[in-house]
Amino acid sequence: MTERTGPRFGLLLPNDGHPVVSFDHLRVLTREAETLGFDSVWVADHFLAPPGLGAAFGTKGIFEATLVLSALSSITERVTLGTLVLLFPMRHPIHLAGLISTLDHASRGRLIVGFGAGGYRPEFDATGVPYEKRGSMLNEEIEILKRLFTEGEVTYAGKHYRFESVAFDPKPYTPGGPPLISGGDVGKTLERVARYADGWMPWGGQIAQMQEGTANIRRRAAELGRDPSKFMFGVGFYGCCTRDRDVAQRELEKVAPYFRIHHDMTDATLDVVAEKTLIGTPEEIVTRLRRFLDIGVDHFIVKHLPFNGEVESVRLFGREVIPALRP
Repeated sequence: MTERTGPRFGLLLPNDGHPVVSFDHLRVLTREAETLGFDSVWVADHFLAPPGLGAAFGTKGIFEATLVLSALSSITERVTLGTLVLLFPMRHPIHLAGLISTLDHASRGRLIVGFGAGGYRPEFDATGVPYEKRGSMLNEEIEILKRLFTEGEVTYAGKHYRFESVAFDPKPYTPGGPPLISGGDVGKTLERVARYADGWMPWGGQIAQMQEGTANIRRRAAELGRDPSKFMFGVGFYGCCTRDRDVAQRELEKVAPYFRIHHDMTDATLDVVAEKTLIGTPEEIVTRLRRFLDIGVDHFIVKHLPFNGEVESVRLFGREVIPALRP
């Protein structure tokens, strides 16, 4: 994976935008991102589309995350490919290991695995995965993945997963496996990041939240004997880069139902929603992102709006925001 100094910028694709978004459009956005100098391209993961997405954007379904990245790996050469976030408890860890290793080989080591426990209960109920146990299942899966990626034969006996003498191959293209970056923003998440992960990237993070969270992770990682300086800290946003105030207001109003429904922010005003998104002029976005850089958060992943009409926003962001923040 190519190393870059300074902040990094990613494009989160609307793979959860069916039928508003076609698969061909995901290819168009990916090519734009690589041409414009974005560092990474990301996809979301759900088994069922949450109602907040439909209320905000009129979507009804989602293209499967790992298959989307597999397809995009063949049309890209430079950008990192990532998941924001892959729902680990929805997949058996041995199956998960195969998906991750295959994607890492397909991309020649350009993979970052953003992971999470999930929070949309209906998809757990529909697939028979116990919702209340998802956190402890996730912890075991991370332990298993690390062992499968580095050991010859693995025997594991946990609360949720048990197997004997599993020899997993092929190992990932990246020695030891690709980086594991946690989403989420609750207390247990921060402990999990400090103990198991390589970084933290919540959705819609605000300055105070990110400052407190990164400080807690660094402190706890040091207590566990891990090097805090090696952690990746980032944040993801819905965004729209535009010089048209009417467009900015329209997209802010459009995205609000997503937060009110999917994130249970029923009383959220537009001002609150604005603080959890990245909607505005290039200059406004640059000013806001500099505040994150000041607290050591330097990976920015943006899902541009409106779905299927976001190329203009992506281009303006790539041509004016990214160069303004790179050294």
